[in-house]
Amino acid sequence: SIARFKIPCYPEPTPEPTEPTPGRIIEIERAKEQMRLHLAEIQKLKENKRTGFGMIWGRLSQGSRDVLENSSTDPAAPPFSTILEARDDPLELLRRVITTHLT
Repeated sequence: SIARFKIPCYPEPTPEPTEPTPGRIIEIERAKEQMRLHLAEIQKLKENKRTGFGMIWGRLSQGSRDVLENSSTDPAAPPFSTILEARDDPLELLRRVITTHLT
């Protein structure tokens, strides 16, 4: 006798909709707004870092600035000219002030 096999029938897969659903559009818009808020917060932090850098740099004497600009530090660290150009790392500026003036 010939055995008969039953071939399972699966439903056709539902194709992904080409147009987002209204609920998906709302999710996308919320995500975009969150990204805009996040980017605005990052920009504010960058501005605060530059302000902090400027406050520290502005209080240094010309002699101290010369010492910083001509000092050699950790070879793995970026050159001071790079830090001075970016003006966005007040903690690195303080670290260098301490290492050049207190050691």
